[in-house]
Amino acid sequence: AEECLVQAPQYDFNWQRFYAYDVPLNELPVIRPGDELILSCTYNNTLDNPNVADALTKLGLDAPGDVYLGDETLDEMCLAALQVIVIP
Repeated sequence: AEECLVQAPQYDFNWQRFYAYDVPLNELPVIRPGDELILSCTYNNTLDNPNVADALTKLGLDAPGDVYLGDETLDEMCLAALQVIVIP
């Protein structure tokens, strides 16, 4: 099976709601029967991450805490929603 690795290498912290491809339809990844989709997320919940440090400052905190599922900046948000185009 051929592996197709799709990434957002220039991810921006402010893209919290939606990411869309900006390529023509014929250049989008193709999902075929039997393909497996794997979502993998890596977190940097340290003060070395300027986004974490900034969010902590805004909340009046001085150190990261435990991370739980949620919608806030410091919450775990590894979620995926796919929009699929079916071509007969």
